[in-house]
Amino acid sequence: MDVRAPLLLIVSRGADMSRSPRAALSPAEMNALRRLVDQSTNIIPQERHKVFISMGLARVNKVGRIKLTEQGLRRLGKEEKRLKEND
Repeated sequence: MDVRAPLLLIVSRGADMSRSPRAALSPAEMNALRRLVDQSTNIIPQERHKVFISMGLARVNKVGRIKLTEQGLRRLGKEEKRLKEND
């Protein structure tokens, strides 16, 4: 058995974190965006940082904290509105 194969799979899966700004967000990603709104609960998984930054939904500020961009706030508002309409 080649023990290198799983490592290569992990590296290749993590290499490209870029996504379209209009890509669908998973429920976990929506929860992470909600947590970014409240600055006291700014802890989200590192892989989410990369995805949100690549989508233009977040940025890193001068002190190294991740913050929602205006686009991120608009996207969150649209998603929340869509969820309420589907209830």
